[in-house]
Amino acid sequence: MIELNPCPFCKSGETYVSPNRCNAGIHSYTLNHYCDLIRGNITFTGNSEEEVKSFG
Repeated sequence: MIELNPCPFCKSGETYVSPNRCNAGIHSYTLNHYCDLIRGNITFTGNSEEEVKSFG
């Protein structure tokens, strides 16, 4: 299992990885983080949970 690094900007906050579903099942995963420092969302989408976690 890949462990997520802290946000490079705010060094904190919560990060979520969630599956993107369609009628055929899960087709991708998204990593979401709200950064207090930049006051915005950081989002990565990939084909697998491991792929998006490698961004974080």
